[in-house]
Amino acid sequence: MRRPLARTLTVFFAAVILTTAIGFVDFFTGYKLSVSLLYLVPVLFVSWSSGRKAGMLMAAIGMLAWFLADASLRKEGFSNPVA
Repeated sequence: MRRPLARTLTVFFAAVILTTAIGFVDFFTGYKLSVSLLYLVPVLFVSWSSGRKAGMLMAAIGMLAWFLADASLRKEGFSNPVA
């Protein structure tokens, strides 16, 4: 069943905004509070409403936001980066 493009884009961009907000919360709480499970909410919402490909793209965006929040908190840098 095809979903309307306008609805799919609206859901996707709302999830990107939510992921960005979660990234900021993750950055401002630092290492004292883990909010990593919150990154799953937009991924699950997009996957359920827009399909597998959009969900995978949303997961990649969430991964990037999580990485940027963690990398910006490190003052000494990464000692053993994983490729």
